Amino acid sequence: MDHAPPRSDEYEIKATVESTQGMQPTKGEESAVHHHPIKVGRLTRSVVANPCKYAVCMFFLVILLTVAGLAAIISSSSSALDAIGFGTYEVQGDSITLQSNAFNRMRTFAYPRDASDVEEEEDEDREVLARTEFKDTITFVYEALRDGEQMLTPENVAKMAKVEGALLDTPRWSEFCLLVWNKKEDKSRCASPTSVLNYLYVSKQAHKEQCKDGFCLMPKSGLSACGTLINWGTGLCRSRVYSWRDGELADEKDWGKLVNSMCKESDFTKNYVLDAEADCKAPSSVHTRARYVLGSPLDGYKNADDRADEQDIAGGSTEPASRYGNEFRRALAGPIAEVSATDTTARTYVMEPQGDRDVNALYFSFTSGRIIDTLLLDTYFAIASLIFVFFYMCINT
Repeated sequence: MDHAPPRSDEYEIKATVESTQGMQPTKGEESAVHHHPIKVGRLTRSVVANPCKYAVCMFFLVILLTVAGLAAIISSSSSALDAIGFGTYEVQGDSITLQSNAFNRMRTFAYPRDASDVEEEEDEDREVLARTEFKDTITFVYEALRDGEQMLTPENVAKMAKVEGALLDTPRWSEFCLLVWNKKEDKSRCASPTSVLNYLYVSKQAHKEQCKDGFCLMPKSGLSACGTLINWGTGLCRSRVYSWRDGELADEKDWGKLVNSMCKESDFTKNYVLDAEADCKAPSSVHTRARYVLGSPLDGYKNADDRADEQDIAGGSTEPASRYGNEFRRALAGPIAEVSATDTTARTYVMEPQGDRDVNALYFSFTSGRIIDTLLLDTYFAIASLIFVFFYMCINT
């Protein structure tokens, strides 16, 4: 019977064994005698022979896939919030939010759709009153860092006033704020901020004048009740354009009554301004929050879509310094650095007092461009790391 000739590697093993018979292998030769020779594949030999070429190819492949992924995400996103992974903001637990969600679920699942449920496409030529639509918010969050301390003290209220006052002092705040209109008299003013300062700084006279000027929560037909049955500056007799800068800081002994009045008047304001453990009567709250709203469209434009690129006021390191986002960003940097343990440029959150800076004063706004700057910086770090690895491989091979 014919037998297949032995393979070349079998000859190699046999020869190795025969040549070593009768010899005592040294310690370093033991493993070589009893193991098969290692065979290196083509791909491995190619990578070892050309490491720089493969590193360059991987470098450009990563960049290409990253750009393609970002393009796909942005093209399929309905807003900037969706593109970077944030959902639509809602005040959880607020009665208005809960009622709206319940209404939408009932309309969707309990009743058949008809023509009235079909949303009409917005007319590109529609005309909207200047800055009556929401564009963005500038949100401030404050935290008292010392044990047993809280934000509703004279010292900490002064710090909040310093920070928020810096925003109101920017020369162009009145050009970009959300407006409240008196349509009959064709007059408008910046909408009131949502801030505890708007309740601690009081002026009955300012509320009275602004209400009679057509900017009251109370309908005009019921204004006669204001100043008689209801005090000016409380309940429906509050102005929709009142700013804490229009009044003076109330005596500390009256703060409990003022904050408690705010809590009773609006669950939304209470839940937004104070934290979950706040005491309205004391008053006491370790955290506070404030909101200032930017409006759209700008003066001279029909709506938010009319020449949208010209209405863009977002700041950032890649945008002109004249953009309003960069303007208020510069204005807030100084006051926050003076009072806050966590600086505006910090990449970590400070949880302990830093000398006299015993609170954290943070702010968030897409218009400031800080999110884009952070993403760009992270992208630069990623590219720099790839370049470093590439040159490291080239130098050490």
